[in-house]
Parts: sequence; structure tokens; C-alpha cells
Amino acid sequence: MKKECEFCEKELTGRWLPNKRFCNRKCYNKRNQQLASLKNVKLPVPCYVVGTISEYRVCVDLMAKGFEVFKNICLQGRCDLVILKDKKTYTLEVTTGFYSFNGSIQHPKKWKEKTWDFLAVVTTHGDIFYEPNLPLKEE
Repeated sequence: MKKECEFCEKELTGRWLPNKRFCNRKCYNKRNQQLASLKNVKLPVPCYVVGTISEYRVCVDLMAKGFEVFKNICLQGRCDLVILKDKKTYTLEVTTGFYSFNGSIQHPKKWKEKTWDFLAVVTTHGDIFYEPNLPLKEE
């Protein structure tokens, strides 16, 4: 029985043939990149606009959850949003993320110092994930 590489469709050979799906690591990596790109949407706007869109998506989501939302208008600030709920104030950083080939959420930002209480990761599909979970119940 002939078996082909799932990416380049070359005939597979070798002793591990029953379990083998790719002819080499390069084909494996390219196939995973292909799968990840199918899960993510490229927005037809410049990258700096994508960040702004993400911030406004989070603002709308938070207001729908009962938070008061204040947006930082400085380009370099400690956080993107300040949110209030039940007389408590929290800071929030927003980043745009994407789905990796295995379904996990990846985001590009790395912080030397955490200057916020919550992180909101917005995917190109518009899904929003908060780390840690937001305090939604009244205390």
C-alpha cells in the first residue's frame, strides 16, 4: 500500500510507515502553518488599526458585562483600559492573538513588568479571552 506525505504528496518510505504522515520535519511544519492560517482571519486593514479594533471590541464587551470603561489615549501607558465595577478599579492590557495549529491561543506581547490587573486577548475572529477571569459577580 502506497502512502503519501500529507503536505507535499511525495511517496513515504521507511520502517515507521504505518504511523508516518509527513516525509520530513519541513513538510510537518508547513502543514501546521497551513492549518493555523485556516483558523485565523487576516483583517483588510494595517496592523496598527487591528490593535485599535481589538481595544474597542474589548470596550464593548466589558460595557455589556456591566463595567464602566475608560480608554487610555496615550501611546505609551501602563495599561490600555481602566475598568470599574462594584466600586473597584482594575487596569487592563489588550493584545491581539491568534489560534495556533493545535487550537491554543497565542499572542505576541511579552512584558518585562506587569503593570495591569487583567489581560484581554482578542483573536482575529473577534473572540475575547481574559486572563485571569474577570470579576463578574457583585461582591
